[in-house]
Amino acid sequence: MDPRALAALARRAMLLRQLGSLPAALADFDSALLLAPDNVELLVERGSTHSLSGEYQLAIADFNNALAANRTRCWRTTGAAWRATASSSIAMRCWTLTPL
Repeated sequence: MDPRALAALARRAMLLRQLGSLPAALADFDSALLLAPDNVELLVERGSTHSLSGEYQLAIADFNNALAANRTRCWRTTGAAWRATASSSIAMRCWTLTPL
């Protein structure tokens, strides 16, 4: 995978979305996700674009996939932040619970 191609697709998709060309933006997000299917940022951006298009079920699916791809890291780093504030009990919950 050429990272420049991925970055170019993602930038163009976001620009197209800003311009209101949602179908074209979604097509570019789809192409980018073929290159990097577990890219959390792309999943969130495509989900946001689906939401703007009124395709809420597709948006929710993208957001759930983003959570699934990055849940462990999110909860581990959230727990570390809580531990740094001396909130050990909250940190332990972050490290041991799955909220969804």
